Amino acid sequence: MNSLDPVSTVGKSFRRLLLDKQIAGTGSEAKSMVGELLDMVGLTPLVADMYPFELSGGMKQRVLIAMALAARPDVLIADEPTTALDTLTQFSILNTILDLRRSEKIGSMIFISHDLSVQAFMADRVMVMLKGRMVELGSKEDVFDKPAHPYTQFLMQSLKFSSDNIRQAEVGGRNGGKGCPFVQFCAHAMERCHQEFPHTTSLSATHSVACYLYGE
Repeated sequence: MNSLDPVSTVGKSFRRLLLDKQIAGTGSEAKSMVGELLDMVGLTPLVADMYPFELSGGMKQRVLIAMALAARPDVLIADEPTTALDTLTQFSILNTILDLRRSEKIGSMIFISHDLSVQAFMADRVMVMLKGRMVELGSKEDVFDKPAHPYTQFLMQSLKFSSDNIRQAEVGGRNGGKGCPFVQFCAHAMERCHQEFPHTTSLSATHSVACYLYGE
């Protein structure tokens, strides 16, 4: 929300980006591109003359998405792109991203989010991570309909828990050992789970899990 230069108009920030990254060769070319990029994310050209403090949270997010797309990246990394937005604005931003994907303005995208409902709406494939380690990977259907790792199962069940229960589990789940980081909460924990992080086991052509309950 604070990535935009507060003393520059949106258009000036765009032109600086386009010229610095050599996406546009001249100032006039950069200026014409700004309108196209803003239109791509559902904003009018008038936004180019506005300062960040004049924009709503959703408008800021759209501007930043347009800036990210300006360089035509092969892979777009979206890290919590709808944080701190109300539900209606969040839904609008997500639909904008999906529309850009369908029109091939966005190719591959890594969408990072703690919100399971957002992942269910956006993802084709889902990687579940815990303390920086991948514990499960699969298609959206694999992970949401057939969660294999106990932590993934916990995440699905946590949708029914109160936020206090979830926060308590997250705080208590941090350990510094070499084993599975979910071992303190797992009903299936074995001695080896405390000693070493499990190797990844393939459950199908699209679904894999790092858990001693599977494989050998």
